[in-house]
Amino acid sequence: AIADINAGRYAKARAAIGELDLQRLTPFERSKAEQVLYTVAYSEEKFLEAREHVQRSIAAGGLSRQESFNARLALVHVDVMLRLGDTVSEGVTNRRVE
Repeated sequence: AIADINAGRYAKARAAIGELDLQRLTPFERSKAEQVLYTVAYSEEKFLEAREHVQRSIAAGGLSRQESFNARLALVHVDVMLRLGDTVSEGVTNRRVE
């Protein structure tokens, strides 16, 4: 999945993770799988989905202290992107048509 992400093959990366039974993974494996899904969703600019995956990555409990810190920073970044998207949408819908 990582090689597919690096090559920009996001659908293939998502499919590779989709083959896993997430319920049977260790906390570490689950956190890593969710991080991969976060990266795919973020790269596809699916920020709500990306936010869910990074939250699940944290909740799985398999991250080191540094990885957990980085995941929390990723949440802030995703929230900024969501806010920017809302601002752009508001600007488009609030334009006067003449």
